[in-house]
Amino acid sequence: MRERYTTGRMPTRRALITGITGQDGSYLAELLLDEGYEVFGPTRRLSASNYWRIQHILDRVTLIPGDLLDQLSLIRALEKSQPHEVYNLAAMSFVPAFWDQPMLTGECNSQGVTRVLEAERTKGKSGLMREEREELVRLRKENRELRMERDILKKASAIFAKYQP
Repeated sequence: MRERYTTGRMPTRRALITGITGQDGSYLAELLLDEGYEVFGPTRRLSASNYWRIQHILDRVTLIPGDLLDQLSLIRALEKSQPHEVYNLAAMSFVPAFWDQPMLTGECNSQGVTRVLEAERTKGKSGLMREEREELVRLRKENRELRMERDILKKASAIFAKYQP
């Protein structure tokens, strides 16, 4: 898929949001659209429409068939959208369903994540994982530096308190 260009701007970034029809997914879609992204969202086939949270942006997002329980549909969603970024926000989060359908909830919420990651790996999106790993390394380094600064301040405070009259 070719990069689309807008007047005097960088190529349009593409994002794939699983769970786009949910609360967090709809807010993220709106935010990314406002930042100039092209937004795609895989949606399950349902007997009743579940688009009320994204009704106001339906004309600006591309909905494609996809289900966390179907690995091939996720691979096809990645092929169609060619995203720069993938946000996995899909999950079964209706509490009564946890109790009524515990196996389905577990399958969707745990194995669904694995299927998204595997689809990304299959499509050669390992750069996504590398970026996340580099970010974790950076955060750990910052955390270590902050702990060192805190320890130095503690020692300085103890020394200062020792010499106070």
